[in-house]
Amino acid sequence: MKNWIEKRHHKRDFLQIKATAVMADGLLRQDVVVVNLSRSGAMVELPATTELADSFTLLFNHSFEPCRVVWRHAQFVGLSFDAVLQEPQSA
Repeated sequence: MKNWIEKRHHKRDFLQIKATAVMADGLLRQDVVVVNLSRSGAMVELPATTELADSFTLLFNHSFEPCRVVWRHAQFVGLSFDAVLQEPQSA
């Protein structure tokens, strides 16, 4: 039996946020769904038969985050953000 070693540096939140992957200097756009999110990356779900570039900008929740693909499996893609997101400010 294999033991899973957690490699994430930041806590991830499971959610369902509609987002847009922007590629090729804004000329190509693809709707995706962010299914989990941390300060350093995300997992997105793609529509069937959709391909994403190795790097692109992810638009979600009024945020514009350059990122790169770190893994792919079926319709899911793991992303690493180019810069760590700031922690939300508490009220």
